[in-house]
Amino acid sequence: MQKVLPVLWPKDLSCEVGGYCIGWTRPVICVAGVLYVDSRNDAESILSSVQLSDESAQLSCGSSPRVIGRFTGLDVKRRLVIELHDSEATTLQVIFYQRPNLRYMEIYALDFHIYDFATPKSRARYPTKSPLAFIMHDFTSPTVTPSSLGPEVLNQMNLGAFLDQSLRRRVHLTPHRNVWLYFASLQRSSHRIVAKVFQTTLLFTNWGDGNLVNGVRAIFALFNMIFATAQQVDVRVEQIVSIPSQSRRIYNAAGPPTSHSISRYVNFWNEIWLILNDIIIGSALGSFLCENSETLSSLLHSKLEYSLIDLPQHALIWLNNWPAGLKLNTELSRFYCHSLLGIVAVWGEVLRWIIFPHLPSIIYAIGLLGSLGLTMSVSALSDLLGIVTLHLHICYIMSAAVFSQQLTISGSLWNLFRGKRYNVLRKRKDSWDYDVDQLVLGTILFTLVAFLSPTIITYYALFALARLIIVLFHAGLDTILVLMNHFPLFALLLRIKSPLRMPGGFTFRLAEHGSVPLIQIQSIPFSRIFDHYVYLGSRLAAHYHPLRLIRVLLGGGRMSSIPRSYIRLRSVQNRGDAGAYREKP
Repeated sequence: MQKVLPVLWPKDLSCEVGGYCIGWTRPVICVAGVLYVDSRNDAESILSSVQLSDESAQLSCGSSPRVIGRFTGLDVKRRLVIELHDSEATTLQVIFYQRPNLRYMEIYALDFHIYDFATPKSRARYPTKSPLAFIMHDFTSPTVTPSSLGPEVLNQMNLGAFLDQSLRRRVHLTPHRNVWLYFASLQRSSHRIVAKVFQTTLLFTNWGDGNLVNGVRAIFALFNMIFATAQQVDVRVEQIVSIPSQSRRIYNAAGPPTSHSISRYVNFWNEIWLILNDIIIGSALGSFLCENSETLSSLLHSKLEYSLIDLPQHALIWLNNWPAGLKLNTELSRFYCHSLLGIVAVWGEVLRWIIFPHLPSIIYAIGLLGSLGLTMSVSALSDLLGIVTLHLHICYIMSAAVFSQQLTISGSLWNLFRGKRYNVLRKRKDSWDYDVDQLVLGTILFTLVAFLSPTIITYYALFALARLIIVLFHAGLDTILVLMNHFPLFALLLRIKSPLRMPGGFTFRLAEHGSVPLIQIQSIPFSRIFDHYVYLGSRLAAHYHPLRLIRVLLGGGRMSSIPRSYIRLRSVQNRGDAGAYREKP
């Protein structure tokens, strides 16, 4: 019984003229191209010249390329006739495959991700193991031969066009191809010149070697934890400094494209597009703010003064006068009212005499920052919101600290009455026999806590609600920052314009009605383009989730906006494992 061998044949290869087939024989016969020469020795000499060049290391995939056999043409039934060398098989199963266009960075890939790194969530949804690995571990399936499609075969199909071009360059160069190669080399050299000029400029200003960058980051280390504007400046500086190195890695890379090179290409141009769109939108918004700074200031002045100064003072006075018949502890309520009113009054004077008179200038400055990008204006607005609400934040911290201590005391007294005690060494609650004096003291403390609880809870609820509203405003601004900094705009447009440049595997079309089986590149699904953006959005949703905020409020925890480092894609990449994010109440 004759052995049937599958042969992968390029679909765009001419089948009218015979020649010698060049390609790989392991793990499956994969034809890269056909040399139209007179003898086998001529074909092997041309292939040897390619293997002796610098391109030989890139062409080795599972096995080295060789002269597979001689293609003689088509038979009566329009089937390919191939005479294999060093093979006893006479029956061949020809399978066409769509040869990638290397000029447009088209490849077969199973491990392609939009970014150079993959989050744990995306790795779980889209494993990078080959289909052969899964089949080999299935004990119920029949024995699978090594000729199944896997990473080596896909790499051979990717390198087929590259090998064919290398062979054709050594056979003959037509005038049209000479012109094309000239312009291609000119294009590569122009990219190198632009990257070199940009790198030299950065080195001249001491930005390229990283010394000044490290110094600036050392200065911004403290400000990054406090101000959103400093964090955004650090993001933009990091992106600008990385542009020359990314450009060199993309346009100076030798050989055919890979999934990692395409990821770097998409990352590079996605950052460029996001920066340009950020500047365009920010300039439009900034011009509006600069032209209408006086009008916006007059509209906001009275509303801000009433919301930030008058309303908290009225609310504190109202709570001190037994609101809605709720009889609070007089002495404790008076202490709360006078202390918090003093904080609100002091910061209110700062707002009235320093910030509000210069509100037109502040709005104008935010508009000027818009020329650097919308994200700079949004970051400055986030910092301004934190500054004008500083007194409410301080009042919230004080009331939350008292409320948290009250919950701790209540829990200790509850354990006392149940005859329990917390074991610090074993970190558990053990039974314990208390003395009569301890029980009496616990009863007295419980009485004090019970009578003071309504007053403490009332004032805490007021400023906790105010803090919740402020945090929700910060959540909206943080969402805009994530949208403008990490939206996969270029990847989305590239997926629409050239789907094959975003590989997501391959498809195998079976033979129907006398046709030949065909392997084609499958583009990446739209859902995978938004994987990392959805992951950052899930971090925002996890931090600002209503149930989490309610749990923090009821537990007396510190309610704050999300740290900027957790919504920054580059910091996730530097940490390597982005799944270690944990929220503290």
